[in-house]
Amino acid sequence: QCAGTLGAVFGALAQDDQSMTYWMSCLSLDPKEPECLRGFQEASARVALTRGGLKKYLDQIAQNPGYAQGYFNLCVGAFEQNLQDIGASACEQALQLDENICLAHHQLGKHYRTILNQERAIASCRKFVSCAGTLHPAEVQECKDMVAQLEMQ
Repeated sequence: QCAGTLGAVFGALAQDDQSMTYWMSCLSLDPKEPECLRGFQEASARVALTRGGLKKYLDQIAQNPGYAQGYFNLCVGAFEQNLQDIGASACEQALQLDENICLAHHQLGKHYRTILNQERAIASCRKFVSCAGTLHPAEVQECKDMVAQLEMQ
C-alpha cells in the first residue's frame, strides 16, 4: 500500500517517472490489485505522452502485469532514454518475475556501476555471468572486466 500511496503522491506532483516506479513496485506485490493497476496505467499514459518510444512496452505491461519480458523491454528502453530509476525498477521487476532474463542482471550491473554502488554492481554482474553461461560473450566479458576493476578499488 505504501508504494501505491507514493505513486499517487508523485502523480499528483506531476512527477510521472517516480510515480510509475512506485506503481510498478505496488504491482510487484500484487499484480491483480486494481488500485496498483489503475495507478500504473495512468502514470504510464502520462509518461508515454512525453516519451513515445516506451509506450509499446508500457502497453505490454498494462495488458499483462506478469509478463517479465515486457518489464525487461521497458528496462532497456528506459536506460536508453536515460530514465535510470524506471530502468532499474523495470529490470528488478523482470527478474522478480523471471530470474532467467540474464541480460537484466547485466543492465543492473552497468546501472549500479554508474551510480557508484560497487557492491550491487559486482553482485549483478556475477549473477549475469552465472546465468548467461556461454550466451552473450561480449556482455559476459564486460561484466568480468567490471568486477575485476571494481574489486581492485
